[in-house]
Amino acid sequence: MRRVDFQVAEAVHPQALGFDPSFGMRGTATTCLCCGSAVPARYVRSYGVDQGFGQKLLCVICVNPFGPGKLYFIDDSWVDEEERRLQAAEAHAAALESEMRIVTMDAVIPPTGNAGLATGKSYLYGIEQFRDAYTSRQRAVLLEWVRQIHVAHQEMLAAGIPEGRAEAITVYLALWMSKLTDRFNALARWDNSRENVQSLTSMKRIAMTWDYPEVNVFAGSSGSWQSALDFVTAVIEREASSGRPATVMRGSATRLATAGLGDSSFDAVVTDPPYYDNESYAELSDTFYVWLQPALRYLLAEHFASPLTPKRLECVAAAYRQGGTKEGAYRHFEKTLAEALVEVRRVLKPNGVLTLVYAHRTTTGWATLVNALRDARFEVTEAWPVETEAKSRAAHQGDAALRSSIFIVARPRQSTTVGGYEQDVLRPLEDIVSERVRTLWNGGLGLGGADLLMATVGAGLRTYTRFLRVEYANGDEVTPEVFMREVEGAVLGAMLREIFDFPSTGVAAVDPLTRFYVLWRFTYGSAPLEAGEAFVFCYPQNIELNESSGVLGAAPALVEKKGTEVRVRTFAERGEDERLGLARDGRAAPIVDVLHRTLWLMERDPSGLPIFFRQARPNREQLRHVVQALSGPVLTARQSPGEDFSEEMSSLQKLSANWVSVTEDHTMARTPRTSDAPTMQLFGDD
Repeated sequence: MRRVDFQVAEAVHPQALGFDPSFGMRGTATTCLCCGSAVPARYVRSYGVDQGFGQKLLCVICVNPFGPGKLYFIDDSWVDEEERRLQAAEAHAAALESEMRIVTMDAVIPPTGNAGLATGKSYLYGIEQFRDAYTSRQRAVLLEWVRQIHVAHQEMLAAGIPEGRAEAITVYLALWMSKLTDRFNALARWDNSRENVQSLTSMKRIAMTWDYPEVNVFAGSSGSWQSALDFVTAVIEREASSGRPATVMRGSATRLATAGLGDSSFDAVVTDPPYYDNESYAELSDTFYVWLQPALRYLLAEHFASPLTPKRLECVAAAYRQGGTKEGAYRHFEKTLAEALVEVRRVLKPNGVLTLVYAHRTTTGWATLVNALRDARFEVTEAWPVETEAKSRAAHQGDAALRSSIFIVARPRQSTTVGGYEQDVLRPLEDIVSERVRTLWNGGLGLGGADLLMATVGAGLRTYTRFLRVEYANGDEVTPEVFMREVEGAVLGAMLREIFDFPSTGVAAVDPLTRFYVLWRFTYGSAPLEAGEAFVFCYPQNIELNESSGVLGAAPALVEKKGTEVRVRTFAERGEDERLGLARDGRAAPIVDVLHRTLWLMERDPSGLPIFFRQARPNREQLRHVVQALSGPVLTARQSPGEDFSEEMSSLQKLSANWVSVTEDHTMARTPRTSDAPTMQLFGDD
């Protein structure tokens, strides 16, 4: 039987290795290293489910005693001996599971759905139970740790240590072990750039990984028992030093009375509820719970009775728990959140304060929050962003997740007044939005992108939530969904006025499609959006987001749709089309089309620029302002790691720096052109 062995290769750059390190894998498909046959993704997945992949030692990574970095070793004798070691570990782990009657390892990881642990589709590769997420050696070590926690507790009691103190120390020991499991598992990741172990929960889900680092927990390096202990003790020491003892109760936020909390008994309530459909925190907790449960169930039976955490009533929009429909999931989230806030309203004093943290990036998610606040008779009095998320966090690379959390301050609403939409809501909304955009953007905080949008949206809730009901002039109610679209439109307009610094022509002079592109770039960069959220984004800009043919339907689409998500395309994807940027049926082309064709020609075919400018005759001043807006510090400072627009940004800066040499020699209209931009196709054929 043939087998694959490994050796350590070193080179100053990948090209000098003598082989292609990316050879083999193409997404989830691969190529057999022995015979060269293509192995499709479906076969790879079915093999994992039916047979299981097993594991093979690639190398041993050691701390370098002579300087920074790590040392990598491989020896065939280690590989041959590994099978025996794993068999011995499996026998020891099985004996411990039987001895302590541990059942959590057989618990099934929830296999489907949004906001679920397994959205990384680990179950497609045979990782179905929690035991599949650990090697035999890891389970043997952790199970022995559980047994020793039990032993330690009994020995403390035998030594005369007070029962309460012995219980507290036992819980700390279990938390120490629990912290260790975040990196001591078979789904952790090796970070090549920092040469350390990245935790399982950093991705916010259990996802398949083809190679993983198995930590030596006794070695004192990344992921060791010492680093986990230092973390736990640091938290304990800091909290104990406050001198303010706290009472901790576990229960449902929708039934505070069962915990003995009476009416009007709190001066303030501070809560950080689930963010709509972002995460299932109950499922995320299971990665720790499966080890805490066997360690503490005999001591804290009321908290660790079940094999996994309870989930049926969790306040999260998870479709797979609510009949498989998004509508059912959204109704469950809004109903549960409203019930919790009604209880908060009951226990708050009449002049009490609710501080609620929220960080969802969609207006749909925010609309559910507004509904819940209004149903519970709260009015928003302030909203302020606090940067709480690391820019380099792995779980949200490449998407439009917020870096800030919005701290919303609300008070019990005493008024039963009905507000008029135009007079009582929209007029003060404009002042709030303008003030908040200036303050958060240019007032020293430097907030931008989706964070600026949502922080200002949060502040805009003040005008709407202070009324029992908001009506149009004809008496129809203004729903939170409609109001959220109005707020977003007002914020986007204010952001445009800040991005474009036009001395005379004004933002309105720029065609809607170009305004849309600049705003998307500023707000979401290269990140995709759900189609529903993209519709909300387009609505206040008079842009049709549909797949019907328009006046410029033959031109390369500015927005691409894949599945349920849409994203804007770059000049490299659109600029080759010779029709892009040319007038049609007597209507001037959008400036963004002219810009994308100009950038493409500048980079790929500079000799074609004179002909294009003579044919297109764009508004030169508007084009220059758009180039300045897209290449200036406003958007440059918002670029995230891994942006798809890096080439476009580089080309924009080149065009801006060489504006005269690139454009002055060409025949370009110097007088403003006036025409209403038509409704046009945004989606491409793909």
